[in-house]
Order: sequence, then C-alpha cells, then structure tokens
Amino acid sequence: MRQIISRYRDPGLAKSILQKIWEISKDLPRVKIMHVCGTHEWTITHWGIRTLLPENVEVRAGPGCPVCITPASDIDAAIKLALDGIHVLTYGDMSRAK
Repeated sequence: MRQIISRYRDPGLAKSILQKIWEISKDLPRVKIMHVCGTHEWTITHWGIRTLLPENVEVRAGPGCPVCITPASDIDAAIKLALDGIHVLTYGDMSRAK
C-alpha cells in the first residue's frame, strides 16, 4: 500500500503530468472541468493546483457529491421507503451493503 501511495507523491510524476496538460491545452480553446467532490476541491485548493494550470484550463467546483451534501433527513426518508418495500437506488458509497 505504501508503494502505491508513494507514486502519487512523486514530484517528477506530478511535473510530467502538468507538462502534458500544458502541452495538450496550448492548441485548445478554453476548457472548463467540473468536479463534484468536496475532498477533491479541498485538495485542489490546499495544494494550489489551479495556479499551476494553463490560463485556458479552468477547474470548477460542482454541486458536491451525494455523500457529502445529502442531508440526514433524506437518508432517513430513503431508509423508510426501502423498509416499506420500495426499491431505492443510490451510489454505492452512499450505503454499506452487508
């Protein structure tokens, strides 16, 4: 596991990925990328990733993933529906199947 994690902390790998982004984006019009994860937003902001990107590449925070933004009352309502025999479909990380 440590070996896998250390690959993501390799400055050389990060620089080569960033270099590739600059290379690919130089011939593109403005590109807007939206993510939907609060953890991703924290990471992007904390590490200043936006400041490393070319001017024509914009990363925007989206509405948030269901796990981060769903109120507990909605979860309770979904559980009640399921207990009443209604099929409730959701993202896998919204619930733990046993």
